[in-house]
Amino acid sequence: MKSIINKNVFEKINIGLIGIITILSGFINIFSSITPSIKARLGFLYNFVPMEISNGARFVTIFFGIFLIFLSINLFRRKKTAWILAFSLFIFSIILNLIKGFDYEEAIFFLILTFWILKNRKYYNVLSDKPSIKKGILIAIISFIFIFAYGFIGLYVVYNKHNIEMNVLDISKNVFNILMNSNIKNLEQLEYKKFIFSFDFMFVILCFYSFFKIVQPILIKNKPSREERLKAEEIIKNKSKSLISNFCLIGNKNYFFTKHNSLIAYKTSGRGCLVLGDPIGEVEFIEDDLNEFIEFGNKNDWNIYFYETSGVYLDVYKKFNFENFKIGREAVVDSENFTLDGHENKKIRSIVKKIKDNYSFNIYNSPIDNSLIYKLKNITNDWLSAHNKKENGGFSMGCISDEYIKSTTFFTVENKQGEIEAFLNIIENKNNNEIGVDLMRRRINSENNGVMEFLFVELINYAKSKNIKNVNLGLSPFYLVGEDKKDKMMEKFFNFIYKNLNSIYNFKGLSLFKEKFNPNWEPKYLVYKEGSNFINMGILIIKVNYNIIPKISFNKNKDIY
Repeated sequence: MKSIINKNVFEKINIGLIGIITILSGFINIFSSITPSIKARLGFLYNFVPMEISNGARFVTIFFGIFLIFLSINLFRRKKTAWILAFSLFIFSIILNLIKGFDYEEAIFFLILTFWILKNRKYYNVLSDKPSIKKGILIAIISFIFIFAYGFIGLYVVYNKHNIEMNVLDISKNVFNILMNSNIKNLEQLEYKKFIFSFDFMFVILCFYSFFKIVQPILIKNKPSREERLKAEEIIKNKSKSLISNFCLIGNKNYFFTKHNSLIAYKTSGRGCLVLGDPIGEVEFIEDDLNEFIEFGNKNDWNIYFYETSGVYLDVYKKFNFENFKIGREAVVDSENFTLDGHENKKIRSIVKKIKDNYSFNIYNSPIDNSLIYKLKNITNDWLSAHNKKENGGFSMGCISDEYIKSTTFFTVENKQGEIEAFLNIIENKNNNEIGVDLMRRRINSENNGVMEFLFVELINYAKSKNIKNVNLGLSPFYLVGEDKKDKMMEKFFNFIYKNLNSIYNFKGLSLFKEKFNPNWEPKYLVYKEGSNFINMGILIIKVNYNIIPKISFNKNKDIY
């Protein structure tokens, strides 16, 4: 184990040094090109290399220097494409430094650097996005054609305006002279600096755009095939012990199947990869599953985060240098022991009785018909508008799509006129003998504030009648997080949000509502790599999961549903 650790440390140091030296090499190319060459060397050099070519090499060396500085970022990330580009630029830098001023000191430096990076090529195994590489190369080719055409047309107009006769070959040569920053026949006396500047500017921009496309991280855009989806459904059905795994099948997630036939569902955005929950598979293979997926993510240049994980595998994540913090707690009611008896339940008992006398409780099993879908979507749209929210992206909870609505069971509370006052849908995990609440909505203009309490009580009674032990009321963000002195700084920050920004999101109202049903509170975690950027992490979660625009309100009694 100690030798493995020492090997990893040596590898990181080596890669870090190569990245730093590459930055230094970029500056060496730049400063070597902008400082005057030794006259004696130039006199010797011009016996073999024309002055125009030498001047052009000086410009290209500056360009390569800037390129190397940007390239170093991707060398730190172990990009294979970046290694290929760096290796090529080092070789060209040897030649260019000799051509531009016979600078053999710089040439020797780049020669040593070439052998060093060649020796360490095995460390650079992180892939770039193949479609983006092809696109980058295509853009580079098109850019060159475009730049050449722009330069040719521009020079033709310039020469024609000043009645200078130039044939096609001469104009083409002068386009290349501009690229090489060499003197241009009959043009240096004309006042067309803006044209030259625009030409050089467009050339540099298009080159760098092509470069960033070539080293872009792997982008997973394809939807899972029908076979992959059926395989995912089978794994979830047989191996899942968490309700959240139901959401692996919605929201266009991508699937990673391990050699032990486990499932990991995820979404990517840029270099971020957000995994939903823990791997779904046999307990004894979880460590192997994580190792396989993390290697896959590293090769794709992803920053991996595991969202809404249980606390079961935290020690396993730790082995791969992943840290965690609590993001909230799930309210889980034991239906077998649930009761409205007793003095402490007097208030909710009274509410339920009042609603029961005036409203009906209804169950709609899948498939849901179109007329009911229409009603549910209208209630949802009105609710979202009133709370200034957008529809959830379908990552860690359901979304109001026709396909999803048809596939689940809905519970409703309806008035005597048959209008739906409130509804929720349920998800189920038979392996854990559990059902849970997903979508919860109530009619905005509903006059009775007790319909949600009534709906939840009926849900728990339904579970009891079906011998389903656990009723999951869902996650309460930041609840009971960061209250201990030993808690992490991020958890204490969440605690501050929970206590002080309630007017924006009403986190307290949600947890207090669920407390009425005497649940057990089970912690949920976000698992992240040591040294992760929390800002990027937060942006990724918002982009993939929430799509929320908060509405600021100072009504302490704001309806949470």
